Amino acid sequence: MKNFYFSVILFLSILSGSFITNHYIQNNLNYYKDVFVSVVNTEKISETVIMSVSRAKETFFKQKNMLQLFVSKEHIKDIETDILLIENYLSEDQLMDCKEKSIEIISVINQIKEYMSKID
Repeated sequence: MKNFYFSVILFLSILSGSFITNHYIQNNLNYYKDVFVSVVNTEKISETVIMSVSRAKETFFKQKNMLQLFVSKEHIKDIETDILLIENYLSEDQLMDCKEKSIEIISVINQIKEYMSKID
């Protein structure tokens, strides 16, 4: 009987852990998507845009290892490269290139979210 209770508790712990992790990743993806949607919608490169992209980059690099547990390394590499390119384009005042790369990041995030919704 103890084994049964232990199994049930273990199952519920794993289930709640996966739910919390999935929710956390979804929130992070929504944050990144919001940042890059704001880049796409901006008319002029401002200090606010530069700071939000910089914060998103820092957050992404801090969470990259955890994301790699749940997201393909190819998707992570695509986002990482595009963020670095956007940051470079922002410093060179190339808004159209920033928007193009932001759209690519949004597309990758949508692919990841679609994949994760199928897992749920």
